[in-house]
Amino acid sequence: DFYGNEDNALTNTGRVIRLREAFARADVPLEKDRGWYLLAGQTTSAFSNSEIAAADTVDANGPAGILGARQPQLRLGYKLPVGPADSSVVFESAVQQHSFSNFTTGDSGTTPRSATDGQGQDLPLFVGKLQWLNSLFQLESAGAISRNRGVFDRAGDRGPVATRSETAWGVQVSGQAAPWEPVTFYAHYQHLDGLHREGNGDFADAVSDAGGGVFRLRNIETDGWYTGLAFKPWVDTTFNFVYGQNEADEDVAGGFTRGTTIRRQRSIHVNVMQKFWSQWKLGLEYQRFMVDTFGPSQRDGSVNFYHGGLWFFY
Repeated sequence: DFYGNEDNALTNTGRVIRLREAFARADVPLEKDRGWYLLAGQTTSAFSNSEIAAADTVDANGPAGILGARQPQLRLGYKLPVGPADSSVVFESAVQQHSFSNFTTGDSGTTPRSATDGQGQDLPLFVGKLQWLNSLFQLESAGAISRNRGVFDRAGDRGPVATRSETAWGVQVSGQAAPWEPVTFYAHYQHLDGLHREGNGDFADAVSDAGGGVFRLRNIETDGWYTGLAFKPWVDTTFNFVYGQNEADEDVAGGFTRGTTIRRQRSIHVNVMQKFWSQWKLGLEYQRFMVDTFGPSQRDGSVNFYHGGLWFFY
């Protein structure tokens, strides 16, 4: 991961070596295709839809409106066969690091104290997930809850230091279907309230507000979604088409984040993926990325990307 500047290995995408994933998983099979599993370590957040409705794009960030975070966690899962022979239900629960270091001061006149990823948070992130799996249709829903805790240097008669907290939560629903073997349709929706570290870090988590003489922390809410299809005309070739959108709530974010702060982002991805030599994959992609901003100017813009990717699986 060499994109960006050299900075903190935990919070930024810098040219410093960092630990991306390191975890252990133990599976305990039971009779009648039931089983438990326990996972411990750092990997993709349990809140993310890492398998169902997972958009296959060359751009590693994926489409707008996607969930994406890696966190230290302890996860417990249970699989239970239900209904038809190829159907099952999976229950998952997890306790993982809660990260909150991305916020703006808005119009409060305060200065936030910088914090590295997860430091200063007094509650972990609690996650629950339910999946229904079938060869033709898969559906999942997940929820997450924690508390954002910010420390601010305050000016004037407000005192030298202030600490404020606000409950942070999120929900997501994802599904995919393959009614015809070469084609898979999928869709994903998420609502995040101060949990944007889980949502690829595309928006600030909260703003500090001093309206009415009361100093408080207010979470920014966003709604994100994407939909797409994968067409596989041959065994080793797949065409992917994806559209995604993520938008911040006007009432909170629009009142405190001005100028060039992003209000909405949208993306279109069209690519072809080709597997070869059993362990290799080549991808070519066209991406159009569009943004709109808050503020009186209501600035907007777009850019075209042409991506190429080469993977080796071992």
